[in-house]
Amino acid sequence: SFPIGNTTVTWTSTDGAGNFVTCTQVVTVVDNEAPVITCPSDTVVGNTPGLCGAVVNYTAPVGTDNCTGATTVLVSGLASGSTFPVGITTVVYAVVDGNNNGDTCSFNVTIADSLAPTAVCQDITIYLDNTGNVNILGTDVDGGSSDDCVIDTLTLSQYNFTCSAIGTNNVTLYVTDTYGNIDSCTAIVTVMDTVVPTVMCQNINVYVDNAGNVSITPNDIDGGSSDMCGISAITASQTTFTCAELGLNNITLYVEDNNGNIDSCVAQVTVYDTIAPAITCPTNQEVSTDNTCMYEIEDYTSMATSSLDNCDMNNVIITQIPAAGSFITADNIINDKGETVVSIIVEDLSGNADTCEFIVNVTCIDALTIPNVFTPNGDGKNDLWNIAGKENYPDMKVKVFNRWGDLMFESGTGYETPWDGKYNNAEAPAATYYYVIMLGNDEEDLSGTINIVR
Repeated sequence: SFPIGNTTVTWTSTDGAGNFVTCTQVVTVVDNEAPVITCPSDTVVGNTPGLCGAVVNYTAPVGTDNCTGATTVLVSGLASGSTFPVGITTVVYAVVDGNNNGDTCSFNVTIADSLAPTAVCQDITIYLDNTGNVNILGTDVDGGSSDDCVIDTLTLSQYNFTCSAIGTNNVTLYVTDTYGNIDSCTAIVTVMDTVVPTVMCQNINVYVDNAGNVSITPNDIDGGSSDMCGISAITASQTTFTCAELGLNNITLYVEDNNGNIDSCVAQVTVYDTIAPAITCPTNQEVSTDNTCMYEIEDYTSMATSSLDNCDMNNVIITQIPAAGSFITADNIINDKGETVVSIIVEDLSGNADTCEFIVNVTCIDALTIPNVFTPNGDGKNDLWNIAGKENYPDMKVKVFNRWGDLMFESGTGYETPWDGKYNNAEAPAATYYYVIMLGNDEEDLSGTINIVR
């Protein structure tokens, strides 16, 4: 057989006489038959714990050829005994003979990630915002989860929390790697509300009652307080008021939500007294004066009766119109009877007032001079209580009483015998006595005081 390549063949022809002739021939043998290589079958291997891959051993293919000198090489992929990554690695081998005839084969090494991640949770505390909400992410409760390869997602069983979740909540963390393997753990998510309520006050006016008291409720000064998690209690620093608090009072309103957060504001509570004291006037008064018809009006306020004021008790102001000491006449007032309207006004310190009225009827009489003192001491001077002008009243009678109402003296008609200051023929003691002069003829009686001085 001829080898691969060119072979020169020399041919010689010799005759019987020994003569010969030669020629050459080149025989060329060409190798055009490719070598053959066969790879192992595809293989699937699970990853090694702790590695994102696995060591794979396989029988490396060796090509065969009809001629010697064929070479087998690893074209791509990893050699047997290498650590293959998770996924598909294509391994390609080629064989080439000395005449550059070649062949290739390939097979797939699949490393399957069948190991789940290791989920690690951590407990957290979160706080609601002003809207009563709070959101978390998977990373918030992840305590260091891991995977041999790559973690793809961290998902939660609950992301949003509201006032209804106050306290502890079990939240599941799901850890998924890039190959779909899942592990989970449970974290305790403690939800807290530390946002104080929104407190709004409103100013109010209140009015004491007849007893001088008034009460309010905290809601009276609440101007619309609110809290996202609900209000549990509304209280005020003061809810009862008396006359001692008349005027402006700063009252603190406290609002507490369902989770113990408290805030406050200040409302102005203005306390008013609008209840007037009551006054009752004396009955109409009948008075008389001399023929000048001038009468000095008395102080009638002591004769009026006023109720206790709800706030100022007896500390009220009582005034009389016309004032005591004013002069009035029978011609000066309303009608021919000489009636004068007298008003008595009672006013408390808050300016509440009540008024009553009565009539003082002034009667003018002819001149009648009534002394208010005489000295019955036997010296012949002013020993008798003489009443000048008595002759104008022939029917006049006089009675004198002591301070206890005992009758000390009673005259006859016309007061012909004046009082000598004696009682039962004994000297009456020096004192003030009270007289009534009955003029007769339907004239108004006169009354007053007479003093005995010895």
